[in-house]
Amino acid sequence: LVIYDNWRWNNAGTLNLGGDDRLHFSYSTTTGQLPTLANSGTVNLNTTNANPFVMDPGVSGRFFNSGTLNKPGGGTQTLALVSSGWFGRIDNSGTVNVAAGTLALLPLAEIGIPALPEFAAPKRWSF
Repeated sequence: LVIYDNWRWNNAGTLNLGGDDRLHFSYSTTTGQLPTLANSGTVNLNTTNANPFVMDPGVSGRFFNSGTLNKPGGGTQTLALVSSGWFGRIDNSGTVNVAAGTLALLPLAEIGIPALPEFAAPKRWSF
């Protein structure tokens, strides 16, 4: 699933990322865009993809969660909104449920920022 340019997807229902699916923030013609997923519903990370959120260099992907983000499966998954010096944004006023495995934010050590904690199951996460 790709969100391009300054497109904003307002999810008030349920988004299931399954198989090896991922949410990809990208651009079609011009860099500097702000593709956005605004979630007031539910996003389920049922995918086996280790990076279920990714972005291309040249955009600043945004994920605004006021709903629920669920990680039901095992293993480690990283919400990777950083690419070649371009940084995305994750804002959470909702709930993040980690039922199994670990959910990490960005490969922070790779970009010289002290790592945020990873969240291993079972956890509910608010920040």
